Amino acid sequence: MIGNEYGKNLDCPICDGGIPNDQRRGEYVGALSRFDNKTEVCSACGTMEALVDWVAREEWQRASVREDWAHWKVTVLRMKDHNLGQGVAEAMAGQLGPDEDVV
Repeated sequence: MIGNEYGKNLDCPICDGGIPNDQRRGEYVGALSRFDNKTEVCSACGTMEALVDWVAREEWQRASVREDWAHWKVTVLRMKDHNLGQGVAEAMAGQLGPDEDVV
C-alpha cells in the first residue's frame, strides 16, 4: 500500500489533492487505486485510473508501469494534464521517465 490505511488518508498520493476531493476533504473515503487495490486516491485520480485502463488497455496489460508506482503516478498525472487521454500511450510505453516532473 502506498498511502495510509483506507479511509484514513486525507491527501491523494498521486496528485496531493484532498480525498475524496478538495471541497469535501475527509468527509468520506476516496477511490481504491487500481495500481494495488489497497491505496486510497482522490476521486479524480480514481477516475483517471479507470480511463487509463479503458483507453490504453493493451499498453497497460503489457507495460512495466503496472509494477512501478512512480511510473503509474506519472501516467495518471499525464492523463489528468492532457485532457483525458493525450499522452497516455507514450507514458505507458515508457517514453516518460518516472522522475519526470509533470505537475
